[in-house]
Amino acid sequence: MQRGETNMAKAKKTSSAAAPKPAVPVTAGVAAARPITFEQFTESAMGAVLRAVIANRVQHAPIVIGVIWHPGLGTSGSGGYGTQPTCGFVSTVKPFFTDCYRQHMMFMFDLWDPTAVQQNWQQIHDAVASGHMPAPGCPGTFDQAGFLTAFQCWKDQGFPA
Repeated sequence: MQRGETNMAKAKKTSSAAAPKPAVPVTAGVAAARPITFEQFTESAMGAVLRAVIANRVQHAPIVIGVIWHPGLGTSGSGGYGTQPTCGFVSTVKPFFTDCYRQHMMFMFDLWDPTAVQQNWQQIHDAVASGHMPAPGCPGTFDQAGFLTAFQCWKDQGFPA
């Protein structure tokens, strides 16, 4: 041992020389990925979003999370990649309707009432698609394409709660 060298430094040199790092594959195939359920993915994604919201001190703003879903996944015989996600009103549609948008529409119906929104689905869809809704004056931005996709999904799945 050289002068001033500690036992810890000597052990570090010995352990790193004795245990070479494993080679990293040049390409990682999809087959090597461990499949997770949709619920595990959702929990992981939501955790990441919530950490980002807290870190950036986001207040009173809707957060839209997009998921690309392969149509073959989640059906029987798919290898256990999770369940088919649903586009429920509470989880998918209602987050687009801020309190401000709701107040603007209360003279006609309640945007937070899934039955009222279902009964007026076509009018809401057409007004958003044409750019007439939402009414100006509410803070934040409105994701028109995201809303129309979510709104159509809600209808296609039979208007789940």
